[in-house]
Amino acid sequence: MSSPTSDGYSIDAEVKVDGEVITKDSINNNPYKYKTIKKKLGVGFRKVEVLSERADAYSVRTIFVLPNQYLLLEFLPSMEIEGIDPTEYPSRFDIANRFNPFRYE
Repeated sequence: MSSPTSDGYSIDAEVKVDGEVITKDSINNNPYKYKTIKKKLGVGFRKVEVLSERADAYSVRTIFVLPNQYLLLEFLPSMEIEGIDPTEYPSRFDIANRFNPFRYE
């Protein structure tokens, strides 16, 4: 988990999978060092929720997990574009699952 926050500080994040809290910690603003959490989820549908009070962000997604997959959670800060209402692009978490080893590129 990594966070490109606009103010350079870390944000809080609470990650739940099927209602069970997996972690409740801060996400650092460092694109080269990310936090890895190892937890076996098992095959099936999983409800993944990520909440941040400081960033005022909440994302939820139901995904189908197969063996040897990983979850990637990315924080996307709100975008302030001139002439566009900032509520159109609020802060959010992107939740994805992939195969193969995770590599930060």
